[in-house]
Amino acid sequence: MAMKKFTLELSPVVGYTERTRVNIRESDVTLAIAKDFSTAGERLTSRCAHNCNKPIVRVPHKTPDLEYWVGVFVGIMNRAYEKIHKPLVLNGAGNGTYTLGESQQEADAFALSFLQRALESPDRKFEIAEVRSGGQTGYDVAIVKAAISLGIPARIHCARASGVYGYYMIRTADGFDKAYDRASYLEEVGIHEAD
Repeated sequence: MAMKKFTLELSPVVGYTERTRVNIRESDVTLAIAKDFSTAGERLTSRCAHNCNKPIVRVPHKTPDLEYWVGVFVGIMNRAYEKIHKPLVLNGAGNGTYTLGESQQEADAFALSFLQRALESPDRKFEIAEVRSGGQTGYDVAIVKAAISLGIPARIHCARASGVYGYYMIRTADGFDKAYDRASYLEEVGIHEAD
């Protein structure tokens, strides 16, 4: 996936909590796609959205009711757009591959299908200025990749690893937190520098 209007930035604070708060605070709506909404990460996302008084749309992973959930998402995005009268910043969140138990490619395909259907909805009134996320495996990255594919500016505000200055931290498919430099991080999540 080549970058188009893509920004990768590192949280100044170690760990996932502050990174999650920043992504929600700097967005207008959060889209969380998950198989398990009871994980610590999903509970944190929900709590931060509530504390920031920001809407969150929680969509079941690979739901058979895709059109219903697209409609819910479009409705919430329309209301946010009508409230602030400018293109929205969407925060992408959800389960990582270690929780999904599936490949990154499956999350990528579902996120792209979901966002594309939302943008093609005849009921859509909103515009998206940017899609951002915390840059974890699974749906964080999948929603950013979907934005890039659809020509929407995207930003990853990633957790900082402890003990290794300037390194990005993600929890990989084996469930362990690992630190990566910029090039290795982009390779791990499947986003490649544009030529």
